[in-house]
Amino acid sequence: MTDSFIDAGVEFYSPLPLLNKKDRYKNTPEIFLSCSNRGAGKTYGFGKVILDLYFHKIELPYLKNMRKFALLCRKKGDLGSVASGIFSIILNDNYNQYSIEETVMQKGVYSVIQLCSKIVNDEDEEEPFKEICGYVLPINSSDDIKKISSNFYDVDAIFFDEFQCDNYVPNEMNKFVNIHTSIARGGPNGVRFVPVFMASNSLDINNPYFEELGITTKIQDNTRFYRGDGFVLERFVNLSVAERQKQSAFNRAFSKNKQMQSNIDNSWLNSDFSCICKPESDWGKNYYLCTLSYNDVELAIRLYDNGYYYINRTVDLTHPNFYNMNPDGRENMTLFSRIPLFNKLRENFFRGRVRFSDIAVKKIMLENVI
Repeated sequence: MTDSFIDAGVEFYSPLPLLNKKDRYKNTPEIFLSCSNRGAGKTYGFGKVILDLYFHKIELPYLKNMRKFALLCRKKGDLGSVASGIFSIILNDNYNQYSIEETVMQKGVYSVIQLCSKIVNDEDEEEPFKEICGYVLPINSSDDIKKISSNFYDVDAIFFDEFQCDNYVPNEMNKFVNIHTSIARGGPNGVRFVPVFMASNSLDINNPYFEELGITTKIQDNTRFYRGDGFVLERFVNLSVAERQKQSAFNRAFSKNKQMQSNIDNSWLNSDFSCICKPESDWGKNYYLCTLSYNDVELAIRLYDNGYYYINRTVDLTHPNFYNMNPDGRENMTLFSRIPLFNKLRENFFRGRVRFSDIAVKKIMLENVI
């Protein structure tokens, strides 16, 4: 379910519109994701919301009187500087009576975040004052965090900055889920509502989080908000930032660089959308060639009069030609790699005569056929 795309041409990004959205079934989501061009203000926006919630300057319908928060990182080696990287500028701009400290605990299992201030005693002298406001939890510490999960009983929200990256940790999705389960345990019902705020640049539409949520094929170029079951995704471009990036002499010099283009226009950096389309009327009639099975996915191959092979998810289960692309897949099914169409498809791909319905289908075919 998508809304019409509206470029968020605002000077300063606020995630509050996203955080007040309902999911597909008009329920309160527990996962809120935000993707944009680089420098659009996601980290600052979410960081300020977290501090405003902590200081009870604002509240959300599902998050009132927040006690503590957790920041996620990926590796134990990241601990020690995560909190300052997010909050230092925000504190300077909005809460300049405070500074922040992050102390690594239990040999790198997690960090404690403290807000530091000064109080005036009866003798009008300033004394340092510290209070624990949250924690930093590495995804790779999920097993250790499970053992001490009661330490985080008062964490009421989680923020994961840069959830898309180029170096995910092994088994990241299961570790991510386990950390949330450890934090959200307890309460009268045994499970607490702990919202997760997630932000990143647009790197790869096939990133593991989108794949796990099942939305890699559902996000279009014009998607602004996508509502799923239990989550909401926002995609936007901060036009004022994009315009200043375009005017930079350095950026103009590297205007052909793919990273630079993604930084400015929010295009998917690591996703190649070439050969992805819908059939055109001038392609002519199509002929159903076969159905392919790959893990839990079934794909159809059709040949059009213009010579294009088209691969999509609209399968004809009554068609007799049914092949397996996974050697460890279904038994008693011919492997696709053993029939002449396999090489024919490869040959036509390199001649530019193969098209795909979406990027996930293209990825499957490139990895297993092309």
